[in-house]
Order: sequence, then C-alpha cells, then structure tokens
Amino acid sequence: MENPFTEMMRSNGVIYVNNHIEFRDTLMRWIAIYFSGKRYRYNGEILSERDSEEIAFGLIYLFDYLERTHRKKS
Repeated sequence: MENPFTEMMRSNGVIYVNNHIEFRDTLMRWIAIYFSGKRYRYNGEILSERDSEEIAFGLIYLFDYLERTHRKKS
C-alpha cells in the first residue's frame, strides 16, 4: 500500500506554489472538502460519511498541531 498522504494528494488534489506543495493550503483545502458537504476519495473509492468525518477531524488536529509547533519556532 502506498503512503496515505500520497494517496490523499492523488485523490483529493494538492496546491502547488512554484513547483512546491503548499502544505498548509492543501490541508485547508482537504478540510473544506468535507465541510462543503462532500466526501473524500481514497484508493479510487468514495468513502462513507463517517470515514470522511473521521479524516476531516484528523486533518483539523494535524493542521492545529502544525500551526502551534510552527508558532513556537517563530
């Protein structure tokens, strides 16, 4: 099985800036997918509402963690 992050990128899109992945904006995009009433794709399949909800909240926690750790370094 491939890296889950790579599969999310392939299935749900990614935001590039100057040929580099803009990780923060990509996470916000993925979070917005769920809250706009859609479900995630993974390995070519559309996930259930419950699985999509779990992923969305996991992404929120990841985003929050990255924001907090980035602020500590600044």
